Amino acid sequence: MNDLTAMTLNGKYKVKLCYKYVLSLSDVQKMTLVRGDMVVNLHNWNSAPVSQGAHEYANQIGVRLFSQNDFFQFAHRNIK
Repeated sequence: MNDLTAMTLNGKYKVKLCYKYVLSLSDVQKMTLVRGDMVVNLHNWNSAPVSQGAHEYANQIGVRLFSQNDFFQFAHRNIK
């Protein structure tokens, strides 16, 4: 494993990990993302780890953004 910031789960879900106080629109725009990617912000101290602008942009390009807790809930339901 050369890169611990990106992984593929079950051969289906491409997940990129980041650690930002708030994952902002500009943070997401700087990432190399393709439709279907998921980005998980591992910073979980604040109550809004992903900005609304980042969510809106991600929806437009077909990418899903998660807080750490939201990703755990998604993975529990969808990744076996």
